[in-house]
Amino acid sequence: MRITDNIRFQSVTRSLASLASRQAEAARRASTGERVGAPSSDPIAAADLSRMRSMLVQNATHQKAIDTVRGDVELSEGMLDEASVILRRLDEIAIQGANGVLSADERTALAAEVGELEEQLVSIANTKGGRGYLFGGTATDTRPFSTAGVFSGNDDVQQIEVGPGLAARVNVSGAIAFTAAGGVDVFASVSALGAALTANDQAAVAASLDGIHASSDQLVRARAGAGVMLSRLETSQAALQKAELAISERQSDVGGADPYATYTELVQVGQSIEQAIAVSRNTLNNSLLRFS
Repeated sequence: MRITDNIRFQSVTRSLASLASRQAEAARRASTGERVGAPSSDPIAAADLSRMRSMLVQNATHQKAIDTVRGDVELSEGMLDEASVILRRLDEIAIQGANGVLSADERTALAAEVGELEEQLVSIANTKGGRGYLFGGTATDTRPFSTAGVFSGNDDVQQIEVGPGLAARVNVSGAIAFTAAGGVDVFASVSALGAALTANDQAAVAASLDGIHASSDQLVRARAGAGVMLSRLETSQAALQKAELAISERQSDVGGADPYATYTELVQVGQSIEQAIAVSRNTLNNSLLRFS
């Protein structure tokens, strides 16, 4: 093989290596849909993509945190609604028990129903969610209310981060919902009604009405607070989902490969490789003929 043939053959070989590299890169873009591979291919875009990946990870963390607590907030709202229904029934019992025509036996029967409803209220106040007891503050591992309705939890706030630098409360205050911290001791009001009915004391039954009304209003306010809390979580989650979509779209704009352009390049590189192979084959054949 003459020197000129050798140089030509080396040139074709280098061309083939370059084309193979281009083909591999085009194949990578086609398979991954990503324009930027190594940071060196586009340092500015690579840095931008790295920031966006970090933002998406942080976004996913916030969404997961909301998903974790949302069920407990929904459960808290539902339990407070059930408690409100019980208080409405207790209000009816108090009005009925204050009626002067009721006999002692009838008031005793009503007192028995009050006792059952009080047990249901205690059970509601001790509801356990996915992260522990709902109404005990941060004391989520122990029952916050005794069978007599005595509160042993705390009123500390549980918070999660729902966005960069944004925190939201995710627990309903059992103290404010059920104890004098909210204005009236719900269980004391219910107990007073039951005791008055048991004693067949019409005046005491009538006097207990104010406490029952106040307890009912207190639970309604607590439920409304849980609803606001849930609404904030839903709003935050919607904002995070919108941000995720925007970041993903930006990611595609910055680092996404154009499918048509990638396919076209694959075809063109493939044709160039075939031509280079043909040239190298002809060069090799011609050289062999000269030496034969």
